[in-house]
Amino acid sequence: MRLELSPGLGGAVTALSCRGVDWLRRTPDEARDVLQTACFPLVPFANRIAGGRVAFGDRIARLPPNLSGTPHPIHGEGWRGAWEVAELEADRAALVFTGGLGGWPFRYVARQEIRLDRRGVTLGLSITNTDDVPAPAGLGFHPYFPEAHRARLTAQVDGMWLTDPERLPTRRVTEGLPADWRRGAAVAACGLIDNCHTGWTGEASVELGVTHLRLAASPELAFLQVYTPPGEAWFCVEPVSHRPDALNAADPLGEGVRVLAPGVTLAVEFRIEQA
Repeated sequence: MRLELSPGLGGAVTALSCRGVDWLRRTPDEARDVLQTACFPLVPFANRIAGGRVAFGDRIARLPPNLSGTPHPIHGEGWRGAWEVAELEADRAALVFTGGLGGWPFRYVARQEIRLDRRGVTLGLSITNTDDVPAPAGLGFHPYFPEAHRARLTAQVDGMWLTDPERLPTRRVTEGLPADWRRGAAVAACGLIDNCHTGWTGEASVELGVTHLRLAASPELAFLQVYTPPGEAWFCVEPVSHRPDALNAADPLGEGVRVLAPGVTLAVEFRIEQA
């Protein structure tokens, strides 16, 4: 197993391979944008917040857009920041990011812990509320898998959020899904672009030609975002702790938002291994 990191580029994984075979999309040598990497952390929230509106407790904020082409800030702060190396060994690393110093109205510290073994990699991510008031929090991972044209995804889910043209959730459906991931389906033929699936059991399999990967996530990551942009050679299967724009939902807690008291930590793990 070989894994490469770029702490200064959003704390991203830039390559993951086994015996020379890429399990994730390899980052170009000249990459300067985290969106070109293999996987990056989502903290302190995942996916989009409509209009950047954050209202919780006595604090109200409007986050600025952080991705060209959309007015809705996306994926939190960590992916647009630099992480510090806290530990580094042959088979493990730890990175730290201090957040809440800009637009996000709550202070926190995030930590990534990456561990390699003979069968795969375990990615750990945590957020600790360092503010003096309770704060909402969300976490996730954004891996890019190669071989989209021949990939097959299997995952146990119970529903999916339909979206509007700006990819914000509109209505949850449980029948007639465009792709039946429960039985396994070809990624290229799914007809989806960027949709959040609910009731995920935390396990999935990704077949990339001769490479067969098993994905496993901790129970807190109960939502699965599947991103399959047409014409791209890659696709994303993103374990996240809440649905898009969950902070503005009628029931944020029911849509996965966690509330952390001062000093409390939320920690999750995501594993990729050979099936």
